Amino acid sequence: MNLFCVFLFLSASFSSANTPPCYQREFSFLETPCYTLLRSRSDYSIRRYGIGESQWQDVFSSVIVANPVWANANQVAVEENNGYIHGMNSRNLSILPETALRSTRVLDYVNWRIMQYLPASSYPSISSLPTPTGPQAQNLKLISLPINSTFAVISFKSATGKSANDGDFRKFAIELNTSLTRDGYTSLIDDSWWEVWHSFFKKTTEMTFNEVWIRIDPSTTHLLSNPDNSAEDSINITMNDKPVTSPLPGDFASFSYEVKCAPEMFLYQGSPRTSFVNLMNALRTASGGLQGPNIRIGGNSADESVYIPETTPLPTGDTYRISDVDFASYLAAVPLWNGSITPGVNFRDPNSAALA
Repeated sequence: MNLFCVFLFLSASFSSANTPPCYQREFSFLETPCYTLLRSRSDYSIRRYGIGESQWQDVFSSVIVANPVWANANQVAVEENNGYIHGMNSRNLSILPETALRSTRVLDYVNWRIMQYLPASSYPSISSLPTPTGPQAQNLKLISLPINSTFAVISFKSATGKSANDGDFRKFAIELNTSLTRDGYTSLIDDSWWEVWHSFFKKTTEMTFNEVWIRIDPSTTHLLSNPDNSAEDSINITMNDKPVTSPLPGDFASFSYEVKCAPEMFLYQGSPRTSFVNLMNALRTASGGLQGPNIRIGGNSADESVYIPETTPLPTGDTYRISDVDFASYLAAVPLWNGSITPGVNFRDPNSAALA
């Protein structure tokens, strides 16, 4: 059986702080508010926004429109926002970038604050922007994201692949709120930033993807580091009414290599491979823990691997050998990132002296 040297990286959590300009998804041209990722789940993520404090603000031009039909309210507000960013301001300045983030703060599903993001790399504060002029000046306000605000976020594409409608946003808002209740988080229902809808688009194309944000009560964000609140990180198995698994810690990170590939990755010309050690240390730093990544050795190859001396012939049915020479290469490297190793072997010969 031929095996390629592929690896799998697993992480329970990952966080990174950014400074403007920050970009979303595959859109390297689409500047959006910067954030720190606090937790990533399969159904939603938790992010901290407004992290700039004195360095920068995430500013939006915004208009409040009262209309029970969101699409109609959106059309009115877009015209007013476009007037401001296309020059109806105190400097006659054209602000609109080639790409944009258009947002809606849900006030009560009749009153909407429709917002246009103004890129922080060019306009780092409200004071750096011109004031509105013209007919829309009385209604249009410049506002910024609250400092250190924590949001649960769910991302989606509309069923048509085009612009999402209010039905799409409401559906995913309900889904997100249900998930937050399940996981013990409390949303700030009375906060003016409680529920926010975002559409990300390029000026010359349809909106491409969407997000719903729900602002989380800071008093429940301790659950992010609570190991008991880790349903997304573990599968609990009960045998004889006793649990036999425990949740993965929030800073868990792991790599997996096939048996034949591991020695070459750990060592280069007889010494620990510098690039690999640097990668493991970077992952340890990113995951926020003191313990470095665990290296699992043996994916599919574990079924055909055995731990025996170099001089001992491979048993029938085995293809790969894990020897003391291999372990020496592993043990020379893993202390350099405070990591660990988990080798995988088969138990084809339960009476093996080596296994004993």
